Order: sequence, then structure tokens, then C-alpha cells
Amino acid sequence: MIYLMNMIKNPLNMIMSTRFFHRIYSNYIFIMIIRIFLHLFIPIVCLMLILLKLDNNERILNRTITIKHFLFDILVFRMFRHCWQYPYRFGFQTIFIIILDTIYHSFNYNHHHHYNNIIANINEWPLEVRYFCLDIIRMFSIDFCHKFYMVITILFTSVMLRKQKIRYSWTIFIINVILLPINIIIIIISSMLNIPILPLFTLPIFLPSFPRPMKFWSTTPMMLPMTIDDTINDAAYYRQLMPRLIDSLHRKSLFWDFRHAGEILLARFDDRLMWFQVLESGHNYCQIQMKGLELQETSCHTLEASTIDQINEYSFHNNFSTFFNKYFFYAINPMTKATVKTYSDATSVLTGIIDSPDTYVRIKRLFCPIFIWLLLQHKIRLILDEFKQQEHQQQQQQNKNDINIQMVKESQINIIVPSDSVMDNHRSSSNNNGDNNNGERQNHSATSSSSSSSSRNNNNGETLKKFSYDDLQPNIQWTNFSYQISRKRKSIQHRINRFIYSNEWFSNVLQILTNNKAILTENELESLILSYNQITNICFTIIFPTNKIVETSMSQWIYEMFNSQTMAKDSMIDENLFDIDLNQICLQSIRYATKLGFDQMIFAEETLTDEEIINNLKEFDQNWYFGSIDSPEWRDAVLAEKLQLFSISKDVVKEIYQSHMLTLKDMDIFICLINRSVVDAIWSSLSFELFYLTNDDEERYSIQAHQYIFRNLTVQAADPPLGYPVFASEPILISHII
Repeated sequence: MIYLMNMIKNPLNMIMSTRFFHRIYSNYIFIMIIRIFLHLFIPIVCLMLILLKLDNNERILNRTITIKHFLFDILVFRMFRHCWQYPYRFGFQTIFIIILDTIYHSFNYNHHHHYNNIIANINEWPLEVRYFCLDIIRMFSIDFCHKFYMVITILFTSVMLRKQKIRYSWTIFIINVILLPINIIIIIISSMLNIPILPLFTLPIFLPSFPRPMKFWSTTPMMLPMTIDDTINDAAYYRQLMPRLIDSLHRKSLFWDFRHAGEILLARFDDRLMWFQVLESGHNYCQIQMKGLELQETSCHTLEASTIDQINEYSFHNNFSTFFNKYFFYAINPMTKATVKTYSDATSVLTGIIDSPDTYVRIKRLFCPIFIWLLLQHKIRLILDEFKQQEHQQQQQQNKNDINIQMVKESQINIIVPSDSVMDNHRSSSNNNGDNNNGERQNHSATSSSSSSSSRNNNNGETLKKFSYDDLQPNIQWTNFSYQISRKRKSIQHRINRFIYSNEWFSNVLQILTNNKAILTENELESLILSYNQITNICFTIIFPTNKIVETSMSQWIYEMFNSQTMAKDSMIDENLFDIDLNQICLQSIRYATKLGFDQMIFAEETLTDEEIINNLKEFDQNWYFGSIDSPEWRDAVLAEKLQLFSISKDVVKEIYQSHMLTLKDMDIFICLINRSVVDAIWSSLSFELFYLTNDDEERYSIQAHQYIFRNLTVQAADPPLGYPVFASEPILISHII
């Protein structure tokens, strides 16, 4: 926790934020030792102190049973339960009671007689009653302070903030000041009954609400159809981030150990907002639920999110500059931060790059070499898959043969009781059989070793497989496709002479992808180059238009080709002729070429060497994903945690093109605690307005931005059908020790 009571800098946090203590505090072994002390040692010590007190209790010793004593027994049971369920809270209460006892006994010892003071009267109460009263006072005080803050904040901001003012704001303010005692009574009653206060339309018109559970709906939000749609890629970011964030807070801090049921937390970084709700908490466990809010920030969303960023920046980056929190009047209290490996989004405007004729020329020049790389890579992958399948089948057949041989040998063994006359012969024959059996065991072990070596060959098939000319021939579907298209289109070769790859490039790529295991003569290599050239020429002609592209439509062409799902843009070409694999290879080649072309334009590189292109292609194959940001493959790549993702989008309103690049790296995520009474008040007003008054106007007052109580974000995070989070997890159980 950064601030105590959201006002004063926490000195313990200032000490723990130093490099030395932070290194110790982040150690997992140290965290586990503290957890054992918190969840096991403290409850045991408190139980020992309680038992010492109860041993002197006359009611316990006399074993009397009355209604009064039965109620006291319930309080004893509650005391023991709280000792294990909330150990650190119970420990503080125990220390407070011990201090009162010490003061009372020392006062009586010094004055040699009893005084009828408050401490003496409290000390005469049964121990379980003192614990119960202390807990009730604590809950009432905290709830009263939170509700009083909520009332004061809504009341004063209704006249202080220009955007929160309405025609009768001052009139309502004056009436509230006059009726302040009534408002105080409402706060006291709602705090005693633990019910929300309902600000009508979130205006300073306060009404007592009715008791309701801390969680509105009995069904899990994941079961509700409106809560999450797996086709929304925004949910994928939260799904990837959620387990890492929870695990980081669990392994590197005691954050989850001090959470209580009903608390609500906000986690913020970049353009993402996560809403954590503590559903249950008890001995050695905590159950939470996470919701992810929308990424397409509206004006209301942006105002409140930027306010959270300002508070986090001020709280976490000014550790020793200020002692007081200048944002104490806001509804959130900064708690901690966690470093998590997740995606950082970088958006750039492509004006001057995507519409440049040089970019288009670079893409055309890079397409053919990249296409050959991907085409040969796919062909070699098919060969290796077939090779592994054959090896697997041979291994299975070998295992079956070994089993059959073993069964035949076992069937030939007969148990015979020999007579005395043939014992010697039997011994000699048994010796011979033993030798034979030993030899057979050796043969069997040799077979097993050969089988294991064969399996090792299967595991390393990529290095042992030799590639012949027949293996590397293009697929029959590819050659048929190129033949059909070439019959329809004439004069293809002369269009791409200056964009075609060299023979040296083809041979280098072939040797790299086959690990120098391609066994080809010069004539076979030339024949392969001609075969693959024909396929490359056809695909190049289909993708790049025959007529010259106008500069105004050049950016649109690049955008459409990058996000396309098929390369058949020409209406004269029948899509049924396309091979699925060849189509994907063409699209991937365009995307690779587009990214390299953009990089060349940005870094002002004229040409790339073959070595640079190969290094980039290896990096793209291993760590990158290219495609549309709205495609299901993009979501799968995020969940698979690809290191980098790249896409091109178009802003229809501004008529500009943008690039989105996600990079998986360590990011600081800031966690804040939001005032639960404020959330209850907004959700109560929301349910009353939508269910009973049926006011579903999207521009209504109660949904507008409020940078002090974060009204718009709170409405979004409500459970459907009231709210509209893009992601909601199932209840997540966190075990502290086990």
C-alpha cells in the first residue's frame, strides 16, 4: 500500500521500495516464510492466548448451559473461526485487547483498588464479547468512512466540476447542506445494516437501498452470453495477461494474502484496464474474478483512464519527493505494481510510407525471393512429415514382429518333470538351452537398441533425411495450377524478369532449409529451378496487377493484399483452381515483403543482401505473426504468445493507414484499490435506473465520465446485463501456501 488512509505516505512502503529490501522481499522463499508465519504461526499463538484466557472462565469451568451462555458459545465459535480465516486482522485485535488488559492491571496495581472507568468495565466483559464488539466497531468505522467519503464527493463535485453541473445543482447542494443531519443518519443506518446508499441518477440525492450480496448475480459471468465473445480479439489480450499477472502478484508479494471478500481492484497499463473482484477469502485461500474493459477508448473512458495514469505516475515515481497524497479525494488508492510479460502495443501512422511508389517497387522486388523461401520450406516440411510417418509405421511393425517372436518362443517352453534316468541329459540340454536363451536375450537387446536408435533417428529425422530430386519436385497440384493459368495468360515471363530471384538464391535457400542434405546434380538443380520458376511467375502475375497502379490507390492495394484471405483478386481466375497451401504461401509472402519494404523505407536502406533477407525470414518464421488484427489467427497468436505481431489497419473516418505492432516484453502494471462504497452506490443507481425506470439512453447523465469516482469505468465493469466488459473470467482460486 502506497498511502495510509489514502492520505499519508506509507513509511514501510518507502523502506521496502529500496533496492536492498526490494530484492529480499521479491524472493519467493522469503515470501513463503512470511506466509507460513502469517497463516500458521500467528493463528496458533493467538489460539494459545485465547485458551489461556478461557481456562479462567467460570462459565467454561462450571459447564452451565443457558440461553445466554449458548449465545456466548456462538461468539466463541466465531472467534476461533476468525482466528484462522483472518489471521493478521485477528492478531491486531488480540494485541489491542492485551494492551487494554495491561493498562487495566497496571492501573489497579499502582492504586491498589478498582476504579469504575471504561477500561475496567470493558475488561470485565467475556473475551468473546470483546472480540465481537471490536470487530463490529472496526467494520462499522470503515464502512462509515467509505460511505461518508462517497456522499461528500458526489455532493461537492456536483457543483465544483463544470461537466457535472446541471440546472439545479446549487439548489440540490443547499438542500443537502440543510438536511445534512438526515444524510448522516442515512449513512449510519446503511453502515450498521451494511447496505449500499443509492444516489439517484448518481446525483446528490441519497436514499437508503436494500440489502444485497456483494456479488450481484448468482450465475457466473462466463455463463452469460453477453459477457464474453471469443471472436472479439480484445478478450485475447486479457486472457493472455490474466494468469501471468495473478502469478506474479502471488509469487513476488503478499498482495493476495491481505485481500478481503468484497474488495475491488483496478489494474492499469498501456490501454488496458482490468477489474478484479474478491469473491471469497479465508484460511490459506482467496477467490477472485477478473474482468477486462474495452480497448476502444471513448472520450469518457479516456478521461477516467488518463486520471488513473496520472495518479499512478505521481504515486509510484515520486517515492520520496512528497509525503502527502494530493489525489486523496479520488476514489482509488494505489497499492502496488507488478512486472509481467505481456504485449505492448505500438501504433504508427503510415502516411508517406504506404503511399510511396518506392514501397510498392520494393514489395515487388522482395516477393519472389520470399515466395521461394516459403514454398521450399513448405515442401521440405511435407517431406519430413511423410518420412517421420513412414519411420513410425516401420517402428510399429518392428514392435509387432518382436512381440510375435517372443510369444512363439514362450509357447515352445513346456514344463516337464524329468525322470532320474534322463536328469543328466536334461541338465546338459538345459545348459545348452540356457546358452541359446542368453544368445536370444542378446539378440533381443540388440533389437531393442536398434529400435531405440531408430526412434532417435525419428526424433532427429530432419538431420538424417537425404533429399533427392524426386523428393523436391513441386506438388502436382502446384504444377497443374500453373499450367491452367499459363494457358489463359500469355507473355508472363517478361513482366517479372527484373523481380525474379537468381539461381544462386534458390540453391542457397535449398541448402539452408535441407541442412545441406539435398543431393542433386547440376542438371537436376536447373530442372528444379525451372519448375519452381514457372509457379513463381504465375503467382506473381496473379497478385500484382498488369496495369500501373495510381499512387492514390497504391496504399489501398497494399492494405487489401496484406489483410486478404485469398490471392484470387482477378475475376477471370477460378478460385477452385487454387491450392490451399499455395494460397497461404502467397499471402504470407506478401506480408513478409510488406514488412521488409516498410523497414527499408523507414531506415532508408536501398537494398538488402541475401544474408540479411535470410536472417529476417528466419526471425519472421520463428517469432512473428502477420495478418489482420480482426482474424481468429491473430487471437491464436496472442494466446500462443508469439514474440511480435504486425498488422495494417485503416481509419475510415480520418482516411489514414496505421500499423499495429505488438511486442511481448516485461511491462509494469499498476494496481489500485477502489472504494467499495462508491462502486456499490453506482451499481445500485444503475440497476434502479435500468430495471425500474427503463432509462437506457446511451448519453444519460449517470454514465458520463467522472474523474473522481470513475463512474463510466464502474458502469462498464458491472455484471451483464447492466455492464459490458469484453472479458470476464471464471472464479479463480488462489492458494497461499499449498
